Amino acid sequence: MRPVLRRAALAGACVSALVLAGCGNHVASNAPITFAPADTPYLFANTKGVPEDIADAWGQANDELMSMRIQQLGQFANAFGQRDPEVATVLNAVKDELANVHSAKELAQTTGLSRSALYAFYGIGDVPVMRIELASPDAFKAFWARVEKRAGVTTPVATLGKQSYWMIGGTNAKLHLLVAIEDKQLVATLAPANANEDLLKRLLGLAKPSSNAVDRLARIDSDNGYGEYGSGFVDLPKLFANMFDGKDAVTREFARDLDGDAAANPACASEFASLAGQVPLASVGFTTYTAKEIRGGVDVQLSPGLLGALTALKQPVPGMDGKADQSMFDMVLALPLRKWQAFIKGRAEAAAAKTYKCTALQSLNKFAQTAANPPVQMPPEAASMLGFRLVLDRWDIGPQIAGRMLVASSNPAGLAQKIQQTMPQFALKSIPVDGKPVAFDLPPRLQATLGGGNQGWIAANSNALAVGIGDGEETQLGSALNAPAGNGDTLLRMHFDGKMYPLLGSWISRFAAAMPATSQTQVRQEVAAFDLMGKMIQSADMDVKIDARGLHIDSVVQHR
Repeated sequence: MRPVLRRAALAGACVSALVLAGCGNHVASNAPITFAPADTPYLFANTKGVPEDIADAWGQANDELMSMRIQQLGQFANAFGQRDPEVATVLNAVKDELANVHSAKELAQTTGLSRSALYAFYGIGDVPVMRIELASPDAFKAFWARVEKRAGVTTPVATLGKQSYWMIGGTNAKLHLLVAIEDKQLVATLAPANANEDLLKRLLGLAKPSSNAVDRLARIDSDNGYGEYGSGFVDLPKLFANMFDGKDAVTREFARDLDGDAAANPACASEFASLAGQVPLASVGFTTYTAKEIRGGVDVQLSPGLLGALTALKQPVPGMDGKADQSMFDMVLALPLRKWQAFIKGRAEAAAAKTYKCTALQSLNKFAQTAANPPVQMPPEAASMLGFRLVLDRWDIGPQIAGRMLVASSNPAGLAQKIQQTMPQFALKSIPVDGKPVAFDLPPRLQATLGGGNQGWIAANSNALAVGIGDGEETQLGSALNAPAGNGDTLLRMHFDGKMYPLLGSWISRFAAAMPATSQTQVRQEVAAFDLMGKMIQSADMDVKIDARGLHIDSVVQHR
């Protein structure tokens, strides 16, 4: 494991400054994306760098956290110290070299990186390649030379024609991390120690693909409304085909050089192709990227059979079709347990009818048999559940909490009856399904947790049962029960107010005193990070939907 750990950590040292810097339709002929082949199984790239004003707006909190993130390199070094002292030495050298860096702009000056760079992460075969523009190649070379000097190591340098590149991984390692500076771009990839010249040229981009992925990504962007600041995809059928069908030249070369099996594996090829065909393409991208708002989406294509099975899980839930209000947290989830049970059982029976022969998939055989014949039956109360909603209206340090929870059910009356039978507070009370709230006494332990409040309210109608605690929540239950449920297309809706960040940080800090001194520093850093996020983030929202095109996850983050 030593060579593997060394390669991974030195790779992390090379790109750690890049991570700290953050992210940044005409495509220039030498843009990073033009090096990605048209048949790459995965890609994430941008075609336009993030403008400085937008990077500054979202980078303010990152700047304040910069010193903390740099110091965390020392924690990584400690983690690797016993297993590989050389790795720890390099990570500490990076940390010390960046000790006086306090902002993304200073980081760019020190390392030659840029927040507004164009970049591309893609596969040659299935082998990952990262390519990113440098603001100053000379600054990066000087930075790495200083790191080597501090660490007392010298990274081997090889040449291919006129191109030089660093080889990280040790003289006895079969696999190396290759890092090169080509013109004004930094390239990082993996290659066998004895890789042939043609493979190295492809991996390093010295031989560009005859057809690149620009047009393919443009079509995906157009179909899903992604913009220029970053988008990508994963092509699972292509990814698995490269691994198992024996046709991909890069995979065959890696297998031969790393003492693997380069021959085709028909069983694995067929069975993985069948699985990948259920989710043939997943894509992701930013749809809006401004100083005030970032929107993004994940869009997943599904096979007709899987799409039909998931469509059967649609379930309207009160509040799902509502909009975010002034609450601090609001989550609505469709969870029709009986439908989900039928879905899992149906998929499991289909899998159990076919025994997987591929070694990598044989564990699914036993799982499918168990899932097709579950040993425990679902209780009636659970089987009636259709979904739930959780709303937090107030959460003050102390704590003082006000919020409500709704459970959508096909049998709210039966659920209310079960509560009356099992909870002493309701032994002498009735819970009518007319939507009117009924007061009840909170358990003593819950009273202490909630800051001394002693009363809650419960209400039910023909669709759901709701419970509220805290001042004024009894007036909210009626509207919660009758909130618009939608048509079932939305599976999840969630709202998160930025004020939650410092409150979460406050709760975390309460446990710091009981931790070892070494952990307390890390906790204080995390609390500081939560406070800074609270100053920057106004709100975050997400919803998950399903339609005839597949599954869609949309999210938006608002800047204060």
